[in-house]
Amino acid sequence: GMQTWCGEVSERFGFFVELEPFLVKDLEAQRILTGLDALGASLRGLVLHAMPHVADLAAVLRDRYPGRALVSDRAGESGLPPLWRPGIAHVAGPVGLARFDALPQAMPLRRLLESFMAASSGPQRALFLDAPYETLETARTIARLLGY
Repeated sequence: GMQTWCGEVSERFGFFVELEPFLVKDLEAQRILTGLDALGASLRGLVLHAMPHVADLAAVLRDRYPGRALVSDRAGESGLPPLWRPGIAHVAGPVGLARFDALPQAMPLRRLLESFMAASSGPQRALFLDAPYETLETARTIARLLGY
């Protein structure tokens, strides 16, 4: 299970978990919380999707995992800051997601990184890129050059 994963990665590795409605039937989903507990300090953040009782779940998670990044794909319902996505210029949470079907050029990728850094908040931010591997390497290089 999840505890095994922790033993297979370095201390610097962090897990971000998406909680979708089909995973969380109700607040008594003790199995989910037990799994999250098993991640220990490796649990760095959670992304909640819209679901029944999402505000109650967000409160439970905030209390149970203080200091972890908590965002929602739909701000407002949960009381959590929104998951950042391209085009969001207002304040977002410390977790973002961008998808690319093809390799982006360096300048649009730079603008994307700058937009995420300007809109997101928190001491530890995480931007997930659903993109070809080359995009990740280019983004890492650009982020270093920009001092992120």
